[in-house]
Amino acid sequence: MVIPFRIYVESSVIADWLLIEASTRRQRKRLTEKVVSSHKLVNFLLHQTNGQVQSFTSDWALFEAVDVIKRGYIEIRMVADGISTRFYSDLLKDSDEYKLENTFILKINKLIDRLITKNKKTTSPLIAFRETADIDIGIPLILKNNLEAADSFHVGIAVTYACNYLISKDHHYFRRNITEALKEKITIMRPQAFIDMLAKEGFSIS
Repeated sequence: MVIPFRIYVESSVIADWLLIEASTRRQRKRLTEKVVSSHKLVNFLLHQTNGQVQSFTSDWALFEAVDVIKRGYIEIRMVADGISTRFYSDLLKDSDEYKLENTFILKINKLIDRLITKNKKTTSPLIAFRETADIDIGIPLILKNNLEAADSFHVGIAVTYACNYLISKDHHYFRRNITEALKEKITIMRPQAFIDMLAKEGFSIS
C-alpha cells in the first residue's frame, strides 16, 4: 500500500496539543483557532484507523514542547503575582514557589505517553525518532540560511526519514529563503493548511 502522506510533527504543534489537553474546559474557551488547529490535527493522527497518514516526531521535539508548556504555566503564575516574566530564569533557580506541582507533572507525563504509545484503534502512532538527523541538510540551513540549530535539526531528521511534509507553526520555517532551500526536499505547512489539504483529499477531520 502506498502511503501518500508521511509527516513530521514539529514541537510547536505538539506544544499546542499539550496545552489544550492539560487545560480545563474554561481555559480552552480562551484559546485561539491557531492553537485549536494543532490540537485537531494531532488528535486525527492519533486516532486514524487506516494509516494513510504516517506521523512522526523526535525526542527533541517532545523535550521542546514540554519545556514550552512548563514555561507558559509558570509565566502565567508570575503575571498573576505581578512579577515580570523576564525574571523567569532567576525564579526557577532561586524559588521553590514556582515549582510545578506533582499533579501537573503526572498529567504531562501521561499525555506524552498518549502521543508515542500505539493504542488498539490506530495503525499509525506518533513515532518518536531517537536517531541522528541528516547533517548534510541541517548544517547548510544553519550556515547559509540562518536557521536556528534546533529548527535545522527538525528538518534534518524529517528528511532523514523520508517525510514529505513538516508541520509547524514556527514562523522561521516560512521565510522565503528557507522554503526555497527546501523545496526539492520537503514541504513545510502550518497545521490548518495541512488539515485543509487532507479535507480536499477526502479525509474527515473533526
